[in-house]
Amino acid sequence: MKYGIKILIALDQLANALMNGDPDITMSAACYYYARIGKQKSLWRLFLYKSVNMLFFWQEDHCYQAYLSEKDRLHASEQFR
Repeated sequence: MKYGIKILIALDQLANALMNGDPDITMSAACYYYARIGKQKSLWRLFLYKSVNMLFFWQEDHCYQAYLSEKDRLHASEQFR
């Protein structure tokens, strides 16, 4: 994985941690989880999910793809999978 991608993932995880989320999960993945799967669904969480997806307009359902990546630990080094 390239250095720049690692930095972007770290910043995404930092954003989630600053919002009192799990520091090992990206904000994008958390947006999908809380908007679509979590028990405490709300309009705010749905708005955040849609907003993040709009930021990554070139990817189809960015938050869902981030969720799958977290679930499969695709961003982790081979030695930690």
